[in-house]
Parts: sequence; structure tokens; C-alpha cells
Amino acid sequence: MMSKITTQQLFDQYVQMNQKLESMEQKLDSVIEDNSVNTRLTGSIAEKSEVLIERGIRSSSTNKSITVPYYAKGVLVFLVVRGLTGTFSDGEGYQLRVINGVTERPDYFFYLRVSDTIMTRSTESPHSQIVMISESIETDYDFEDRGSVFELTKAPLAEVLNIRLELSGSFEQDEGLDCELIITWLR
Repeated sequence: MMSKITTQQLFDQYVQMNQKLESMEQKLDSVIEDNSVNTRLTGSIAEKSEVLIERGIRSSSTNKSITVPYYAKGVLVFLVVRGLTGTFSDGEGYQLRVINGVTERPDYFFYLRVSDTIMTRSTESPHSQIVMISESIETDYDFEDRGSVFELTKAPLAEVLNIRLELSGSFEQDEGLDCELIITWLR
């Protein structure tokens, strides 16, 4: 059943739309007069977060390859470290490595590496490592103030990311790196 609209309702809608239009025109005029435009980025640029490696205690290196979504302009890779036990010599510990490139077989090798970000090896706990790869997105968020090490790699995202958790040391039963690996795609 079609509802009828009265002439008065139609007029009221016209008045409301006209008021909104006048308000928008006034705002536009003030921007033109000031010659100032608010260009701050607000809102979230995060599109989708996913757990790449579930939280658990690891005693050996592991890696995962993931195809970059078509919409992604950047990525944040978080190695979240909750604890570390074991014995470590010089040059041992854990580190996050993110290879950004083009390949025919993600589990094999890259025939073109756009970037290869290697974090400094660490034996600190908890001490998360974060890699951001983007050609156009920047951040002034202070990750280090929150107990993390942050590395920004200015590069375009290619087709595939190979994300590696490199771990070395001597581990007894139930010892190792208590961690998880999370990625967030940025628009």
C-alpha cells in the first residue's frame, strides 16, 4: 500500500533540506575566507586484523606467507611477546623479519624483494616488535613508550608478505618464547 504525502509534509521536507544546504554553504564560505582547510586524518585506517600465529610457547623459528589484499596500502605486523625462558648466548634470541615481495611460490623464494625488514635480535621480555610497511601512511604513535620496538619501512606493498619469527637459543621442556603474531591491513 502506497502512503500519501501531504503538501505540508512536502513543504516541511523542502524547508529542512534548504536549511541544511544553507548551513553547508556557510561552512564552505568560512573555509574559503580563512583559506584554511582541516586536513587532519581522523578515524581508523585499520581495515582488518588477523592472528597469523596463535599465542603459544615456541622453541624454534617459524614463518608464514600471506597474500596482500588488493585494497591494502600498508600493513602493521605485531610480534606480541608475553614471556621468554631459556638460555641464550651472544647473538641468540628472537626477532621479527618481514619480507615484502613478488613470487610465484610463496613458500619457496622471492624473485623480487621490495623490502626486507629485520628487527634487532632481542632477549627482553615482554618486549614486542612491530613492523609497519607503507609507502604513503605514516604514524606518530609512540610504540616504544609502550615497551615495543617499532620499525617503519617506506615501501609499496607487493603481492606477498613472508613473515618470519626467528628464534635461537637452548630450551628445556616448556621453555621458549610465549608470543603471538598479528597483522593489521591498512587502507
